[in-house]
Amino acid sequence: MAELPKDIRDELKRRLWKAADDLGWLSLSDVSKSDHYDNWAKDPQIGGKLERFLGQREVRHYIKDGLLKIYCRERRGAELEPICRLAGVKGAISPVERFERPHGCVLEDGRVVCWGAAAQWKIVVMAIHERCFGDDDRKLFAVVFTQAAAHFGDRAPRLVAEDAAHKLGVTHIKWRDT
Repeated sequence: MAELPKDIRDELKRRLWKAADDLGWLSLSDVSKSDHYDNWAKDPQIGGKLERFLGQREVRHYIKDGLLKIYCRERRGAELEPICRLAGVKGAISPVERFERPHGCVLEDGRVVCWGAAAQWKIVVMAIHERCFGDDDRKLFAVVFTQAAAHFGDRAPRLVAEDAAHKLGVTHIKWRDT
């Protein structure tokens, strides 16, 4: 397998990220995303270019994990301000520390905010707990569960996550459908 040239990688990244933006990628279902991976892998301008450097079996995997996973991580991380506003943060938002997996931040006053997909609520709740544990200057402020429409659209499924977060001391719990 030959190494993918940087110019081709950059071109495909630009093309796929624009397509993902246009499609509203972060709110698409897994089935819909899978269909797009398959179509892009078969597209001569995307999969065809990759196939010259990767084995045919590796093309779809590269599109998914080599290009679109990074897209999702960057786009979710860029949501800092809207997430903090939804969580109830007023005034300037100047994080002193930022986190990935799941996303989060420590604000100047020590409040900690974490966010991630509702389906991963346990990870988000434990992350905010771990990020504050043993540090008296940090406050468990808010968790925001995104992509909640599919399985957490009703009140009942949300109760377990909310109860767990409250028991750990999180003061603000928000749900966002997208």
